[in-house]
Amino acid sequence: MDEILKQDQKIFADEDRVDGLAKVTGKAKFTAEHRPAGLVYGVYVTSTIARGYIRNMNLLDAKTAPGVLDILYYLNAPEVPGYKAADRSKNPNARDYSGFKIFQNNMIVSNGQPIALVIADTFERAVHAASLVKVDYQAETPFTDYETNKNNSSRLKDRGEYTRKEIDGLIDWVKRPQIGAKGLVYCMCNEDGTFKSSVDKFYTPEDWKRIAQEMN
Repeated sequence: MDEILKQDQKIFADEDRVDGLAKVTGKAKFTAEHRPAGLVYGVYVTSTIARGYIRNMNLLDAKTAPGVLDILYYLNAPEVPGYKAADRSKNPNARDYSGFKIFQNNMIVSNGQPIALVIADTFERAVHAASLVKVDYQAETPFTDYETNKNNSSRLKDRGEYTRKEIDGLIDWVKRPQIGAKGLVYCMCNEDGTFKSSVDKFYTPEDWKRIAQEMN
């Protein structure tokens, strides 16, 4: 046992940290404390409705606030190469980007959605200017209740009607940063009563029947 402890002591022996003294004396700089030349700060303006579209954005007060350098939104945002349709002439298997395309139109799909980016010479000035942006919305009713919408054919397709391409699109959708899922487990309920799933080997046909009944 003593020999094991000696070995552990060798493995976990104290080593002098190059920033040790600076850390314990309060002199070490953290990321936010570094000030490289030309550093600017960006603060999002976010939507206050869950669904609809932007009718108008009044940016005058924000643009003329002290320290403001620019405001990006859907009418002046630069083109993002990754948002373009995939060139299938070069790669037949290429997929279009299915994630959220920020500042590409005036549509609102969720509460808190970034709708503008205020850029200023200090963080505090960017925060203040963002609060001055005035937005006129055309609000629409959001669809957030699964129980209400699961039998609505205009919102969800009937069983077995999803193609593999559509399923792949849904998988890409849940992998986007706003959701952060690793993937999507799905089960197709075919018209003949059989089931096809991405995790078939983990469940019996009886399990799928029970799940299908629970999901109506």
